[in-house]
Amino acid sequence: MTPATRDALKVSLAQLRETFAPTSLMYQYVQNWIDDVSGANADANHAAELTTGVSAVSCLPEYVVVSLPTAVGVNNKEYIVTDSTVATNAGTVVGGGSTRVLVRSNNANWIIV
Repeated sequence: MTPATRDALKVSLAQLRETFAPTSLMYQYVQNWIDDVSGANADANHAAELTTGVSAVSCLPEYVVVSLPTAVGVNNKEYIVTDSTVATNAGTVVGGGSTRVLVRSNNANWIIV
């Protein structure tokens, strides 16, 4: 990645970061990405991301459903589930399948988002 390309990526990421509230997880994830792009391994880590838009690194922990922490008391916490049997938004996640989904706690259950 050339210095000009890296700078353009950092500017784009900074603009994306500003669309989120500073206290949100997404703001923090984008800031971490900016920090990582600026690091020593930026060329190797992010060349594909620049051209494809797909991150090589997941920012969220991944779990199978039975290993998820309790949803009670952790409203809006998010994880990736790797073994969902359903992919319906707003549905409660059920394990035992092979579908990868993003889930968020509603303070009672893990809900697919």
